[in-house]
Amino acid sequence: MILKQKIKLENRKQLLLVLGPLAWLAFVISVFLGRLEYPHLDFLVGFLTGFSIVGNLAYIYVITRYFKAIGGKND
Repeated sequence: MILKQKIKLENRKQLLLVLGPLAWLAFVISVFLGRLEYPHLDFLVGFLTGFSIVGNLAYIYVITRYFKAIGGKND
């Protein structure tokens, strides 16, 4: 919580908006590495897959809240 207070609200929004494309990129890389079927990459593939799942869910949640806030201001 202390770190969250040090980052301005606008900067936090920008960081969370960047999370979506990073999660998509992590998914693409994990699919590519998974197709190589190299057993030493299993941990990395699992990590990237987990990051993409959590990142996409957080991105969807943040974007939904962001658009609701924008939509409420236009009324």
